[in-house]
Amino acid sequence: LFFLRSQLDANLLLSLRIMLFVLPLFAWTAIRQSCLRGLKRVVHAEVPESILRPLVLAAAAWIFSKSLLSFSAALAWLCQFIAVFFSFLYGTFLLSKALPDEYKQHASETRRAQWIKVSSPMLLMNSMNIIMAQASIVILGFYQPAAEVALYSASIRIVILATFALLAVNSIAAPLISELYFADKKNVLQSLLRNAAAAIAAITIVIGLFLFFCGRWILGLFGSEFLDAYILLQILLVGFIVKSLAGPASYVLNLTGHQNVTAKAMLIAVIFSLLLNFILIPRFGAVGAAMASSITMIIWNVTLLGLNVRIVGINPSLGSLFQSNSNQRAA
Repeated sequence: LFFLRSQLDANLLLSLRIMLFVLPLFAWTAIRQSCLRGLKRVVHAEVPESILRPLVLAAAAWIFSKSLLSFSAALAWLCQFIAVFFSFLYGTFLLSKALPDEYKQHASETRRAQWIKVSSPMLLMNSMNIIMAQASIVILGFYQPAAEVALYSASIRIVILATFALLAVNSIAAPLISELYFADKKNVLQSLLRNAAAAIAAITIVIGLFLFFCGRWILGLFGSEFLDAYILLQILLVGFIVKSLAGPASYVLNLTGHQNVTAKAMLIAVIFSLLLNFILIPRFGAVGAAMASSITMIIWNVTLLGLNVRIVGINPSLGSLFQSNSNQRAA
């Protein structure tokens, strides 16, 4: 920002400066949320960001819009900063109350080498996840007009609803996966994931059917020009449903000490995704982007399932229900 300040608009420069203060709070918030989930305080982990932050953001935006003549991008980011700051303070308070007394009394320890060893694959995975999520949009924007990118972006945002159950179960199951695995209770863990898979499947199928049959109507709410995105929504829906039915496959690998395996697999998946996008988008446009995303998602999640079964000996997917039934018949 120091070197670009003379080339940037004053309002944009102020917005970027405020963003620099917001970013560390986002990082600390992610750490605090993980701590609360690890302590099995899932509701406390979500309340500050899912409830308090939107309320404070809406209140701040309303106050500024009523007291000022114009509402700029810088003011929007100031509202965001206020919301993030207050939700961070409240979340930190919840964490301090949730920590057991023995944690507070124990002297702090620093194991830098161990943290770097564990966190490096996580950093790689998060980076690869961003690339995988944004690759289709960026490459599509390079080859096709902005209108086609808008259609694809709208479809992606709607279809993400199909993973609602998976995200909810991941938040609840994550601390239990690590605890049960390292306590050598794999049968209990498999039973937990089997029940989770049944719940995820039931909710995902209902949402998937709703999006499949009502997707055109939902897209029409954005304007008649978005109706052309219905085919994109259908293609993407296949990949997202497969992702949900595969269950918390990446979580199981990461939380059982096999994060290096996940990172290597994700790197291969990202390369495959980029190749597919460069092959399909020039020829098929937004449909090619949807095909590339859906195919990558299916192959990626099937690969994770195979790694789970082979390395961890756990099946977190819907298939575990049928394994249970076949085992019972064999017995």
